[in-house]
Amino acid sequence: NHFNKFCCRICAFFCRIQHALFFAATSADAAGRISKEIRRLLYHNRGALRRSGRGDLMDLPSRQRRYHDRWVHYTISLKVKAMENKLLLNLIEDRFERFQKTYSIVTTDFLDLSQQSCAGPFLKTNRAEGVFLYGGYEDADRRQIVFVPDYLGIESEDQLTTYFRENVQDCPMVVLDVTAGRKDAELGHSDYLGSLLALGIRREKTGDIIVRPGGAQILVNREIAPYLAENYSKAGRISLKTQILPISELKEQKAETKTMRLPVSSARLDNIISAVFGISRKSASEAINRGIVFVNDMEMKKPDHFLKGGEKIVLRGKGKAIYKGSFGTSRKGKIYAEFDRYI
Repeated sequence: NHFNKFCCRICAFFCRIQHALFFAATSADAAGRISKEIRRLLYHNRGALRRSGRGDLMDLPSRQRRYHDRWVHYTISLKVKAMENKLLLNLIEDRFERFQKTYSIVTTDFLDLSQQSCAGPFLKTNRAEGVFLYGGYEDADRRQIVFVPDYLGIESEDQLTTYFRENVQDCPMVVLDVTAGRKDAELGHSDYLGSLLALGIRREKTGDIIVRPGGAQILVNREIAPYLAENYSKAGRISLKTQILPISELKEQKAETKTMRLPVSSARLDNIISAVFGISRKSASEAINRGIVFVNDMEMKKPDHFLKGGEKIVLRGKGKAIYKGSFGTSRKGKIYAEFDRYI
């Protein structure tokens, strides 16, 4: 009975969220507010959601209660992610319809790797319609979906990059060039990002942050650049000087890599993740199941997926590496896997 009550309350809770989504406007601003509201509701109701299903569960051993709480959290997370993905696809289709009506360059906000993976089927289906991913430079992690009319003659992402560098007025993003007020200031990625978010800027309005000695270059949407140039003046206690530059002034820094050769039992994804990022195989499998592992910019949820060599592997929060393949075997029968680990 307690379990049935719990299921009914969970269903009613998500019905209210879906009802709000149905009547919301399909715009980027509305999407951001809805996503934030969903997480706020889940946070403030987390205690009630746990208690609603417990009943006599409070009499169970603490270990079983912990398993119950984990199951509740996992179920809620899956539901929220599914709704956010559905909303994202609706927004992309809305931009696509606008592109077909106006027949001019139309873009989305910046998408992270998980969102790009969600949009992957849409990109493959509509590739012939002039739909590309663009992040300002070749190795960008955060990228926009750009809809390009065929009269521009663009057939690949490399051609799109060249076009925007030659026609900066058509590019949807600009470079915010930031210089620290002190030469000895050691500001990192998190310092610049945190100070940006403190201004009320949503993460999807900004792209990659390329940190360099004495400053950084931040890719941002063109429409918010004037506001940032005027108000982005401090990161922590360090004063900043900012100016807006066209995309052609972006200074790409060659990524530094370290070659590693490590023994693994096989080229399964969980083995490779465990070896290159220095975590246990159990933790690697959990990371894959949580959806924070990406192979060639696509979310991969199969721990037993075998890699062939040449794949780019990303573990969110840990870094990225290129799996170059296996070379030779050890005396114990393990293979030597070679990686280029980004540092």
